[in-house]
Amino acid sequence: MAGGGGQQQEPLIEDGKLERCGLAAMLLFAVQVVVGRRKNAALASGVAAALASLLRRQFAHVGPGPPPARGVDEEEEEGGAPPPPRPALVREAADTFTITASGRRGLGLTSLTIRTRPRHDMLGLMLALFDPASAADTLEVVASLPSGLHPAVLLAGRPLALRLAAAPVADGGAPDVTALAGPVSTAKARCGGAGGGGAWPVGVVASADQPGVWHDLIAGGPLGALLASDPAAARALVCFKASTDGWGGSPRAITASISLPPNPGGGGQSGAVADLGPVARLVEAVLVTADALAAYRPLPETSAKAAKLRAEADERAVRRAAAAAAGPEDATAERRAARLAAEAEKLARMAPDAREKVMARKKRIEERRQLAKRTKRM
Repeated sequence: MAGGGGQQQEPLIEDGKLERCGLAAMLLFAVQVVVGRRKNAALASGVAAALASLLRRQFAHVGPGPPPARGVDEEEEEGGAPPPPRPALVREAADTFTITASGRRGLGLTSLTIRTRPRHDMLGLMLALFDPASAADTLEVVASLPSGLHPAVLLAGRPLALRLAAAPVADGGAPDVTALAGPVSTAKARCGGAGGGGAWPVGVVASADQPGVWHDLIAGGPLGALLASDPAAARALVCFKASTDGWGGSPRAITASISLPPNPGGGGQSGAVADLGPVARLVEAVLVTADALAAYRPLPETSAKAAKLRAEADERAVRRAAAAAAGPEDATAERRAARLAAEAEKLARMAPDAREKVMARKKRIEERRQLAKRTKRM
């Protein structure tokens, strides 16, 4: 009873309404998980099917586990019974699938990782509305390289991807191999070699430790020829990086990130190979680039320049680590000493008359500075 009127107050929420809403939300979430996982699996299966022929041509063994022993037929076991089939595509997570391959000259273990949108995660899909680039379907290729190759750092891809790859190293961290690389002008790049007829695609930038090596191996190699002749492949390439010497602890490897088309082939249905043709051609160009790296024979001055670049980078890394370990005053004194040493070296390279003019100007500046200090004291 309320207010003396004898009327009973009605409940704000009907009995069981909250429970029904919660049950509906849980059911919707469960349906999203099931449907999303199926869509991701269908997409990954379509990509694997489109790359199956290429991988069988390029590698002796495709699938998890070590390759079969030489002289042993993989189709038969002892007693003549066929072995159980091993799927080439392995699900690592609800949105991550991996294909491993081995047995190719010039390359070690190669992994192809398919990362799909979080179609199974409702919260992830909502967050992707604010950052669509982070929710794209991508294919990442990582192929290890043998030792003994000419030291080189070669990059190509979208501007943002290259800026992220060359981000500054945090204090105390090992320097990445991209610290050796600098921008490369692609305006006059001859894609496909001297006989190539294509221009480097607009919107794809390049970086390397030695521009001449980049022009020989990337612009003049299979990757440059493909990007110049296939606009769809150029749009699909996100980032390509080749590091052949493992400087700074980085692995000797070729890595490539490739954007997959939206819903390729209807999620693994008919037409997947046609939709993924540029992706398959990009993967093949990335793998064949290893042959160009192995066959490259640089001039002696090119090798000497590569060694000098790495020695200078090692020296900068040591100075950076020392400055991080020292206090602010020590770091300021070290920077001042480095600046004075650079000025002294510059003066030593000048002609005598120019050196005298610079020294006279420095002397006048110092005299004015001392005069200003004496005036303040008075």
